[in-house]
Amino acid sequence: MKPAFLLTRPAEDARVMAAQLAAQWPEAPVVISPLQRIVFAGALPDLGGIDRLVFTSRNGVRAWSACGGPPLPAYTVGEATAAAARAAGHTADVLGGDVDALGAALIDMARTGGCPGGLLHVHGVNVRGNLVERLAAAGLSARGAALYDQKAQPLSQEAHKLLDRDAPVLVPLFSPRSAALFEAEPRGKAPLYVAAMSVAVVRALGACQMTKCAIALRPDAASMMEAMAALYRAARRVEGREAPQ
Repeated sequence: MKPAFLLTRPAEDARVMAAQLAAQWPEAPVVISPLQRIVFAGALPDLGGIDRLVFTSRNGVRAWSACGGPPLPAYTVGEATAAAARAAGHTADVLGGDVDALGAALIDMARTGGCPGGLLHVHGVNVRGNLVERLAAAGLSARGAALYDQKAQPLSQEAHKLLDRDAPVLVPLFSPRSAALFEAEPRGKAPLYVAAMSVAVVRALGACQMTKCAIALRPDAASMMEAMAALYRAARRVEGREAPQ
């Protein structure tokens, strides 16, 4: 049996990644089983005094549009989120590849007089990093708006069947919350090859038994694809289908 991919991201992002994986490794089965379901649940806040939005994920962009939010200038984490924001009508500038880098960039801009006041961070109910608090502590005018929820859901029956095979299963995990949800799921006998977005993701896996783990060099989708490529080569070598390179 061939190594397979198990994608646990929210459905829309998982479908994008599945297409990328199929283009690169058409022989590898791909199963989509989101551990979180995105529900747009918030109402638009008062936009008085807001000059720019802050998007730290594409879900924030989608939620803003779903709630009828107007296009505004935005700062984003990563180029993928910026592209989604531009497609939704916003002008968008990328400030780093993760929340910490974006926060540091905004604080640095404020110190040099280049950051406008009135920032609104659009995020989910489950949010980490204390971005708004950090910005406010540095003297910036910043507020947060939880416009969507990330509802936990179990792995599908198809996913559990995949995890109960003898062949390796490659699992990309993008956040500590998704890692914790995955760690809590019952698992079968398949060797697990985990691509993690960060060290924090690995820590959230706790006692999860992995055959091999690779941490992305940068917190972005391209680096995650590179990590998965390395894991896939390793899984193929174990299965005797590819000579070491």
